[in-house]
Amino acid sequence: DAAAARDASPALWPAPAKPMHAVVGGAESAEFLRQTHDFARAWGGAAVVLAGLDHFTVMGPLEDPAHPLARRAAALAWQACGALRSA
Repeated sequence: DAAAARDASPALWPAPAKPMHAVVGGAESAEFLRQTHDFARAWGGAAVVLAGLDHFTVMGPLEDPAHPLARRAAALAWQACGALRSA
């Protein structure tokens, strides 16, 4: 039913305390891209489109430590570690 669908939609849940960094493959459908951008915007963040990738391959750049996606993930992990140490 409609209420159950709304309850199951993370885009309608309260936004987390930190902005969302969404990553989507550019080879996805226009609707998938739109939903990713809308979701990130709803949670106060942004979406990055990685050209030529899809939901099966979008995590591939994490294998390359020099790739901007891997560097962003590492920076977020270090921020989280710092927050844990100071808690």
